[in-house]
Amino acid sequence: MRLWSYSLLALHSLTAAALGMDNVGEAVAAWLHSSDPPQAASSPPSTRLYLPAIGVKDGKSVPECWAIQPNFTIGTDPSILGTLGVSLGNVSTAGYIYFPDDNAAPLHGPGANQYVIFLTGRGVISFPDTKETIDCGPGTNLVVVDNSTVSQGHLTNWTAGSSVITVRFKDTIPPPHEVVARSFCD
Repeated sequence: MRLWSYSLLALHSLTAAALGMDNVGEAVAAWLHSSDPPQAASSPPSTRLYLPAIGVKDGKSVPECWAIQPNFTIGTDPSILGTLGVSLGNVSTAGYIYFPDDNAAPLHGPGANQYVIFLTGRGVISFPDTKETIDCGPGTNLVVVDNSTVSQGHLTNWTAGSSVITVRFKDTIPPPHEVVARSFCD
């Protein structure tokens, strides 16, 4: 139930941005402080949101684990009371992509820095300079910032029937974060 709440809050933030709100962080903060004081959550799994990311080091795409900042806050809106939420940064546009057939994408980077949210199917991501891979499926929320202006890119093998939502960062600026590992999050 609580994981579903995280996803709903993230979707709420992304939807608000897609509807034209310039600063999702400010919008989320406004509704967080608009009702009664927050109530204590029961044993949260972590105070931080960790997301797998495709980052860049020395001009090469690399797997990373990001801790999104700031830490979780406790929801006070009646619809999410007691849940944990975190701002996902400023975003500009969202899109839906469907792969009707298997697709072995060649070396590439995203058109823009973005979130990739896996809905159905699978995508296996690999890198030309490391043996590490990530098997992404429904529920994987990935940050991708290895666009062609800074990196040679990564490879992705998509299975038929895969679908994703892409959410681009406003002005290509990813959310505040800390790289906590040079490998994908466990």
